Amino acid sequence: MEEYCKKQQDIIRKYKGQEPHGGDCCLRGDLQRLEESTEKQHLAFLTEKQMREFQMIQDELQPRSSENGPQEMGRERPGGRGG
Repeated sequence: MEEYCKKQQDIIRKYKGQEPHGGDCCLRGDLQRLEESTEKQHLAFLTEKQMREFQMIQDELQPRSSENGPQEMGRERPGGRGG
């Protein structure tokens, strides 16, 4: 998780100060790829039950907008809530 946080901050710094419309798409894409890569690493050593519990914790930690639910940068998780 420390490695994930460091990489996430590096990606955010990379796009800091860029136009929202131009860099936002690339920022979201890079963050989504990092999330997918990290999830694959988790799947390698967590049991299915542990992975579900981890995802529930992550969902609880995500900021929520007023009506749209979690703001997860387009993150989709198979086997997560609702799926």
